[in-house]
Amino acid sequence: MNFFPVRIALALFLFPMVLPAAEPLNLPNPGFEEGTAGWRFKESAPMSSVTADAAHEGTSGLRVEDHDDAAVRVAADEPAISGMVPVVAGSRYTLTFWAKSSAPPPAAGVFVWFYSPDKKLTDEKNRPVSMVGAGDGKWRQQTLEFTVPEGVAYAALWVHSLGKAKGTLDFDEFEIRESGN
Repeated sequence: MNFFPVRIALALFLFPMVLPAAEPLNLPNPGFEEGTAGWRFKESAPMSSVTADAAHEGTSGLRVEDHDDAAVRVAADEPAISGMVPVVAGSRYTLTFWAKSSAPPPAAGVFVWFYSPDKKLTDEKNRPVSMVGAGDGKWRQQTLEFTVPEGVAYAALWVHSLGKAKGTLDFDEFEIRESGN
């Protein structure tokens, strides 16, 4: 009996399982273990802070406390924007992070902002977003898959509280990995 076809089928089945996962992109300070380094925060009337109380793992995490009734906010009002990481136009990526919320859903979004090769923010339409806010105070891992548009060379994360949502939201362990084309 010829077992060669069975061996080939088994090898093809198992081969994808042994491939190493893509290394995460070098997102600056993804777990806030270095305080606010690598992130920009609103300086007047800050909504966010790095604190041990917001840590999922490690010693620190990002806490966003929104007690404002404003229904509309602009980028300058927002709590946190990460540093940029290089990305490849047309490639697929997966963003993962941990979040918990005392605010009712949807309380916040983690948006992916795209930048041109000269590091200028690109068109604001159709930005990928992961919505956060179960309201029960339990940690949940969030996942967002996205494809980088043409003309884009960099990406950054924008933590954005939504509308009239009020409450406390914690974020930790951001990671972006290339997930294939």
